Amino acid sequence: MLCPRTPLLLGPLLATVAVVTAAATIPSMSAPRSRTTALTAASSSAASAATTAALPSSPQTTSVNLLGHNMAAAGWSAATNQIVYNRRGADRLWDAYVASPDGSGEKCLTCQLNVPGPGTRSHRGAYSVSADGKYVLVGVEGKHGGEPYGWQSAEPGRGTYNDIWLMRIDGSEAWQLTDYLRDKDMGTMWASFDPTGSRIVWSQLTGMPTPFEPFGTWQVKIATISRATGAPSLTGVITREPQAHRFYETYEFTPDGSGIVLCSDYDKQTFVSQIWIMNIATGAMTRLSPDDVPPNLLAQIGPFSNYNEFAHYSPDKKRIYFARTRGDSRGMDYWTMRPDGSDAHRLTFTGEAWSGQNKGFGVFGGFAFDPHNPNRIFAGRCVDMNCTKLDSYLIRTAVGGLTTSYYTDKDFAHLLGQRVENPFGAVQFDPVPIPNLPRSNYGIRWTGALTAPSSGPYTFIVSTDGWSTMSIAIDGKTLPAASKPLLSPGAPTTTVNLAAGRHAVSLSYVNGGVGGYEQVLWRAPGAATATNIPLSALAPG
Repeated sequence: MLCPRTPLLLGPLLATVAVVTAAATIPSMSAPRSRTTALTAASSSAASAATTAALPSSPQTTSVNLLGHNMAAAGWSAATNQIVYNRRGADRLWDAYVASPDGSGEKCLTCQLNVPGPGTRSHRGAYSVSADGKYVLVGVEGKHGGEPYGWQSAEPGRGTYNDIWLMRIDGSEAWQLTDYLRDKDMGTMWASFDPTGSRIVWSQLTGMPTPFEPFGTWQVKIATISRATGAPSLTGVITREPQAHRFYETYEFTPDGSGIVLCSDYDKQTFVSQIWIMNIATGAMTRLSPDDVPPNLLAQIGPFSNYNEFAHYSPDKKRIYFARTRGDSRGMDYWTMRPDGSDAHRLTFTGEAWSGQNKGFGVFGGFAFDPHNPNRIFAGRCVDMNCTKLDSYLIRTAVGGLTTSYYTDKDFAHLLGQRVENPFGAVQFDPVPIPNLPRSNYGIRWTGALTAPSSGPYTFIVSTDGWSTMSIAIDGKTLPAASKPLLSPGAPTTTVNLAAGRHAVSLSYVNGGVGGYEQVLWRAPGAATATNIPLSALAPG
């Protein structure tokens, strides 16, 4: 990610809750519970039973770990198991690199690429890696006049004066595919391959930014890579501009190859670009990203109040991951949704003080999935608006946890639906986590088994919003519920002695106002800090 457009926005006041109980040792369960994660439709045990639904489980983030500084994620090669990223040098110029997933064995791909005009002294950066992992699409600042080479607007991800090049993953050969001067345009950005590696899509700059067109004007280009003349070249170029004088940032082809996933201020959504699928044949646009900004004036009309970009399918094509600001959120985090735009929810919480993922203000951007482990994501995150400082992270996700029951009331009487979810990570309730759940005054209960790896004292730390409450029950023993503002001193902790083995666990959340969140961490015996409870220690039930 090299082109953040998301300023700092004020966030809501958050709160932390903690509870205390006597430290009596609780023996482990005598009989293990089933670890089945497929849930069937349930019916309420309350007197006024409600029709319920089995809901698909969604991924949640289990860890966000720093990989390195000054690294903008671009791809991950299936052929070489190398990450591909962009780095700014001491000369302030960007170049593309490859390295092992732990950052070792770094090699520059573009440092010696000699292009007409600037030679080796211009910006260049990787955009995407082919599905077979053998090729990289690279943006290269080419020949131009006026501004000096290395101008900010020519950085990869901004696109001015850039052309698209095709390069082998080892950097041994490179071929120029576009020529913005010949095409009488102004640059290119965000090129990506189709699943077969035979077509590419990119955004082409046709007009510089103006007060009325703050991101400039762009077109979508699709072309076939041909080797008929020996060196790769582009043929059959298709140009699409669903609406004139708009911003289009392309990311990838749909799985069937008929559409392009992109972000755009199409339909007059200036400063609040959305995720769309553009039909290649017709140019028709279908919006995917949610329209669920909180109901206050600043959040609804403020610049970047609902800004969405960097959208990619998961490796199994069952979900789309994307970066988003929302309302008064702090910076930009990752979200996920189904390919039709439903079931959108936040995936990371790196800008939230209450979250164990908190990294301070930041703007997530480009990312890539590990082709050998789809639950691992290589991601870039700017720590300021101009991306003068940029870090890369490895994010791990998982599906699993405890049986989660959603109730439309605070008394847990009317069951709406169930799915498997991990409450021992960050969970946010704005927007509401499932369809038809009220925006406030509802209940959520997680039930199942918790496995203590060893005997001893376990400390639980529960965070929630100040107007809601949480309580925990272990083997039927309820720990008292409490609510305490995050910044208030002297927040108590919950410590209980557990025998090694499995224990019945139940958590109850009662929402007391619009929105809200919860997170539960534990500190195991002998541990210095509190962490997420691993999914391996949880089972639904």
